[in-house]
Amino acid sequence: TGTLTIPTGAGTATYTVTPTNGSCTGATFTLTVIVTSTCVPVSIETQPSNASMCATYGSASFTIGILGTSPLTYQWQYNNGGSWISVTNGTPAGAVYTGGNLSTLNVSGITVAGSPQYRCYVSNCGGTNVTSNFVTLTVNALPATPTVSTIQPTCSVATGTITITNPLGAGYSYSINGSTYINTTGNFTLVPSGPYNVTAKNAACCISP
Repeated sequence: TGTLTIPTGAGTATYTVTPTNGSCTGATFTLTVIVTSTCVPVSIETQPSNASMCATYGSASFTIGILGTSPLTYQWQYNNGGSWISVTNGTPAGAVYTGGNLSTLNVSGITVAGSPQYRCYVSNCGGTNVTSNFVTLTVNALPATPTVSTIQPTCSVATGTITITNPLGAGYSYSINGSTYINTTGNFTLVPSGPYNVTAKNAACCISP
């Protein structure tokens, strides 16, 4: 008697068997065990969803949920002017990808505002394959670097004013400390003497240089 355990996969196992009875040994023979697996074709459980990010410093990710027998092979693709190609760093400009061969694709560094499209091709045992719906990554432009004018403190007035003159408009908020964006007028008064980093945030929450 004997037990063969195969956790995963398929293949052929060949055994050499020697029968014995007390001190008597019989002629050996071979025993071949052929292991097959049932392949459940790959199918999509969850489609990826659209995402958005800010140009240059932003990041986004897409995830696909798959059913079927492992191992699964993933390949994320980018719509390059009507042709689908495997994601490649630098396409579109500045793009950096991780997880191009995994269920989750991470994208960062795209420098140009736009709406690039992505999809995922997945295959498994038996050559079955599926392609996800395409999704759109909205890459939002950064606001322009603020143009500012200042009124400096004087010997009699210990505080000054910082006024942002561009960009201005609905949806913008401003900061002179790099973290607090509650000012929507672009006019900061009673500012103590010292250096400041002035930035603008637009309606898409993208922050200017």
